[in-house]
Amino acid sequence: VLRKRLADRQAIPAYIVLSDKTLHLLAIQRPTTLEEFGQVSGIGEYKKEKYGKDFVELIKQIIGK
Repeated sequence: VLRKRLADRQAIPAYIVLSDKTLHLLAIQRPTTLEEFGQVSGIGEYKKEKYGKDFVELIKQIIGK
């Protein structure tokens, strides 16, 4: 849902924000810091800076941190 919301704001396809494979890795690895987020395969410096905060905050909410 977050990926779709971010994509819609930019008027781009959701897979441009993050690929399905990267989303699966996020679900498995559950990074709770920007540093950890940036270490996930498929996330470079640009995506880390642009989307990292949003995804890390969501992951923290989900896992209760």
